[in-house]
Amino acid sequence: GKSGAGFTVIEMLVTVAVITFMASQILVSFSGLGQGVALNRAGQELARMIRSAQYMSITVAYARVPVAGIPTFLIPPAVGIRIDKATQQETIFAERDDDPAFLIAGNPDGKYTNADEKIKIEKLPEGITIKRIIDQEGVDSYTVIHVLFFVPEAEIRITKGNGSPFPGNRAQIELINAAGNTRTITVHITGQISVQ
Repeated sequence: GKSGAGFTVIEMLVTVAVITFMASQILVSFSGLGQGVALNRAGQELARMIRSAQYMSITVAYARVPVAGIPTFLIPPAVGIRIDKATQQETIFAERDDDPAFLIAGNPDGKYTNADEKIKIEKLPEGITIKRIIDQEGVDSYTVIHVLFFVPEAEIRITKGNGSPFPGNRAQIELINAAGNTRTITVHITGQISVQ
């Protein structure tokens, strides 16, 4: 019989099962929260990278390039960021002409090439990926875009991977985490950058 003071083995097992279930639910919600925080941080970080390129063009940040084999400082015609869905990374670069005579020509090609100077490269955090790059009409068939800011007024130009003009007046970069949550970074040709 049961004395009334204490638990039976069955009651104890049920209690432990309920506590275990509740603890697992709390842990799952915290891991989802962590993923959401990482996604928000990744969106803000990408927006910051774009703003960094914009700021460098406004402040006429000097970039180190070899001239006659000697590293020197020259003002680039533009500073840009290359956003690549395939490699999941962003590259800030000083835009140069592909022609070695860029010192005279000063004619940037609107895309990142080996003739340009890498300033900074960043990969997205673990678990966050670029899901889509979208134009104003909702087309999302782009793998690479460039956002360029021309010295010294930070006049903006958005281009496709090949350097040709990106259609419309804005580009959207949609990030996604493992839970399927998304953040969208919108870059307007007016220079505004927003994260939603």
